[in-house]
Amino acid sequence: MSNFIIDRALRDDFVARIGKGKTKYSLSFKGRSIKSIQDVKQAVIDCYNSGVPFQTAKQKYKCYSGYLGVLEAIAAKIFEYFNGEGNVPNNQANFDDFHAELCRKFLAEMHDLGATFSYGNAQKLINMAFKYLSCYSDYEAFADLFSYCHMPIDGVILEALENRYHVVGVRHRHFGGKPWTAFEENHYLELVKNYRDALDPIRGNNCYLAVDHYLWGGSVVMPSTGTATATIGKFFRQPKNSR
Repeated sequence: MSNFIIDRALRDDFVARIGKGKTKYSLSFKGRSIKSIQDVKQAVIDCYNSGVPFQTAKQKYKCYSGYLGVLEAIAAKIFEYFNGEGNVPNNQANFDDFHAELCRKFLAEMHDLGATFSYGNAQKLINMAFKYLSCYSDYEAFADLFSYCHMPIDGVILEALENRYHVVGVRHRHFGGKPWTAFEENHYLELVKNYRDALDPIRGNNCYLAVDHYLWGGSVVMPSTGTATATIGKFFRQPKNSR
């Protein structure tokens, strides 16, 4: 079992928020399994439908007949990551390469269908798919593999990273003021490096997805060891002049 655990309360909070209509689609996670290729495909499709906007209606029409095939191919690779017996990523560096492969595949194949997305759009789809899967009933059997996952980057997380973590390289300070939806690959990779530098000394046994759950939902991150009530939330409350 991994030392980096996403606490059950955090995962339940995320599911409850979706169920209350905090996002565009209210989804049910009941009975879904990471061991089911159909359920993994559904996670990718759900994330695409709720969080990856087309730039124009014309783009959406042009790729309507093909985009499900792209999503199913992405889902198949994610399914293999969790269930394959072959050469799957088994450390952070290998996972980072796998993550980039998924993002590039999505961008290239959607481009072939006539739709242009940014790397920021691609990372949101891939990272949210992993976040959805972390809420499936058999998460604990795969906790080791979730310990490598990235945080889904959006406006909420960018604001928290800047204001609470004081992470270098987000929003107006860098990238020419680009929003996450306009991030190119180099922007995203620099941000990942910087938030890891800020998080690693303080995150304890919380993986990056656990921190994302905290920031997005506002819940307290409880230590999985059950030995204390201290949380990384203490760090968030430092005054801005403590930089």
